[in-house]
Parts: sequence; structure tokens; C-alpha cells
Amino acid sequence: MTTTDEAPRTDPPADTKRRLVVDYLSTRCAERTLETLMGSDPEREGGSARVRVQVGRYMAAGEASLLWKFLLDEYPSLVVEADGTVKTNNVVYMILSQTALEMIREKRPVPETLSYMQEHLVRFSVAKYQHDLDAVLSLLTFPEPSKAPQAHLLGMARRSEVAAVVGKALTTYLGEPECSGLQGLVGHTLFLARERETHERALEREARGREVISAYNPDEVSYQSIRNLLSGH
Repeated sequence: MTTTDEAPRTDPPADTKRRLVVDYLSTRCAERTLETLMGSDPEREGGSARVRVQVGRYMAAGEASLLWKFLLDEYPSLVVEADGTVKTNNVVYMILSQTALEMIREKRPVPETLSYMQEHLVRFSVAKYQHDLDAVLSLLTFPEPSKAPQAHLLGMARRSEVAAVVGKALTTYLGEPECSGLQGLVGHTLFLARERETHERALEREARGREVISAYNPDEVSYQSIRNLLSGH
């Protein structure tokens, strides 16, 4: 009888498998959401559905800054107060932070991106947005942001999440019922995004995320120095 020595098969840890599943599903759902939006004919849609198609097209192209201009021109009261002050709601945060992410994705100079964030995102340095804002900031400390632990923020899933948040807000703003098919897909995208965020938070706590970031690129501008600059310290 011949025996063959084989290395014992080990399954990846449960948290690793869960992350792989969430990553796959959120990416596919993001693609499906944007494909649905891109495939819609705005001339055949009505009301908020037509606007959602436009929002989806902006985000599919990574044009968060154009989406911001579109809302300022067409639906200003959704994003600014009566006195012209920019609101601090979720829609505003998602669009402005996405603009910063697109700048990082395009590898714009760090000082330019940081200047944008100082001007537009300092007001969001509150508990509700702190974790996400810290994740965006940390990308600036990597010479190759696409290899950072937070690189998923630069992908299509984040763009889809922005499109979903803005689209849902516009539907409510216009006082129209939600479209069950598309909104169900959008809702699933948001659920997966929240699942990813919860999982990322757990991983970062275990790995002491900020220490990892500092150790990864000690010669570059540090996370804390960027945070201090953003907060004006």
C-alpha cells in the first residue's frame, strides 16, 4: 500500500472567508447597481427616476465634483441652507468625500487633496463621520493608495454607495414613492457596504490600524500629521 504525504488542508479563518464573500458580493452588487442606472433610458423614466439615472452616470464615471455642481444648480436646498451655508448631512458628506477619493485615485498631489479636504471636510470631524473620514485620510499616507488596507474606498462599491445615498435622498426630496426593483438593489448595496464597514472596523481594532499605517510608510507624511493639518492644529 502506497501512502502519500500531503500537507493537512486548512480552511481560512472564518473572518477571512466572510470578508472575501462580502467583498465579492458588494463589488458585484455595485456593478449591477451602476449597470442598471447606466442602462436606463432617462427619457422613458419619470420624476426622481430620471434624476437617479443622471446621478448614476456621474458616479459610474467617477465625476463626484460634477454631481455636486448638478445638485447645487438643480436642487440647491438639498445641500445648502437658505443663507448659502453648505449643509452637514449625509448626502453632502458622501459627495464631498467621494471627490477627495477621486483625487486620491487619480494620484493628485497630496497637498492639493489635503487642501480640498481642509476646505470641505473639516466640518465633518464629528463622531458620525470620524471613522470613514479617518479611513479616507489614511490613504494619503501611502505612496500606492491602491495597496492600502482602505483601498476598497477607491473602488466601484463606494461609487455605487454614493449613487444610492444621493438617489434615495432625491426620491424623498421630490416626494415620490421609491421604485421597488431599483431601490431594492440599492438597499442591498447599502446593506453590504455597512457589512463591509462593520468588518473593517473589527479588523482595524485588532490590528491597531493607525500603528500599521505609520509602520508601513515611516518616511512619508504621517497619518497624525495629516489629521493635525486637517483639524488646523
